[in-house]
Amino acid sequence: MNNNAESSEFGPGVYCGECGRELGGEAGHGCRVLGAHHHDHDPQQPAGHDPEAEHSILYSPWQASPMMRQVQARLDRLCHLPPNWNGYRESPIREAAAEEAFRIIESLVAEGVSLPFIAPVPDGGVQIEWASGGYDIEIEITPALAVEYSAWQTDTDAMVFGGTGRGFADLCRELLVRLSKP
Repeated sequence: MNNNAESSEFGPGVYCGECGRELGGEAGHGCRVLGAHHHDHDPQQPAGHDPEAEHSILYSPWQASPMMRQVQARLDRLCHLPPNWNGYRESPIREAAAEEAFRIIESLVAEGVSLPFIAPVPDGGVQIEWASGGYDIEIEITPALAVEYSAWQTDTDAMVFGGTGRGFADLCRELLVRLSKP
């Protein structure tokens, strides 16, 4: 740990999204979103480089649990996928979509919902999904930050609900919380 964290460019209590190491005092981290990566440290930054402009969600220990640090690390890896990441002309993942996915997951985890599977969507969005209690539940955050909710029964593949808006968000939350209870 850095004893001089108060004078660092990141400030006290800022940790790496990959390993959790405090970043106080280190400069030139290569992270674009959801945490700073000392793993990509490049001491040869160009003149006028603003490392803070590359960072979005930096967290302190009281803001992100170890479980949510896993989510941050996964979303950060998705945001670093290059264009055409799967060979079918995919768009890079939008950082704003990753940030919205993080907020949604964080609010559900706070209610006892397990961590979801997180996947990139070819148009630059993020999909988060759970398979539990005979249901497949998906939330997709589009590049335009629209949020689409859907649920299917796994045994019949029948759609239970699907759509956008507050009503579908509430249905999705209720189902996930109900399935999380023993």
